[in-house]
Amino acid sequence: AWAFLILALVQCGNELVRWLSSVALHQAPVGGNPLASTVTGTLMVQLLETGVAVALVLGFARQFDRDRELTYFGHGRVRVLLVLSIVMFALVMAARARHGSRFIPMHAGIAPARYLTLLPALAVLALSNGFQEEVLFRGLFLRRYEAYFPFWAALILQALVFSIAHLGITYSSLGAAMFTLLFAFPLGLAAGVLMRVTKGVLTPAIFHGALDIPIYLAFLSYVS
Repeated sequence: AWAFLILALVQCGNELVRWLSSVALHQAPVGGNPLASTVTGTLMVQLLETGVAVALVLGFARQFDRDRELTYFGHGRVRVLLVLSIVMFALVMAARARHGSRFIPMHAGIAPARYLTLLPALAVLALSNGFQEEVLFRGLFLRRYEAYFPFWAALILQALVFSIAHLGITYSSLGAAMFTLLFAFPLGLAAGVLMRVTKGVLTPAIFHGALDIPIYLAFLSYVS
């Protein structure tokens, strides 16, 4: 219940960030990009949302749990899995991202020159979201569930929470239910295993960010 309260507060904070960006900064979302209408606005909203999530999770954990390790916050064990996740991120950026994904519709094809200019923003967006969601879902739920259940049960439960949070997505041609079943739930399981094995958020965040690259490339294809 405590973890769900923090999750709800984060969601409220994210909605406030988007409202303020729309009203104060005139960075309203556009069709195909639920964050903002420009590259700069998209970056700003994503980074603010990540900041809100991390601040609330770590702030409440430090205040009430008195154990930052409960959230797996930190780089963890720097081993081969970290190196592999970095290689995977680089390969996706280099080989697949410019063409997007057939399950994540883009506004139009992005020319090579335009893609190169978007690379820094794309990398920051994907890594920021990967870090945010790993802290928020795996960090917030996994070890708390492990206090009551075997690891395999805790792994499934946190993946279910992560999956249900994606039922409102509109950016996939698969539809929300199929996207949740085929993408979000397996990602939740894989990231949970990585979090447990490495005992840190860094490796699963990079792995998660690599899989988010086609999504954020699609978002950027709709902005000015």
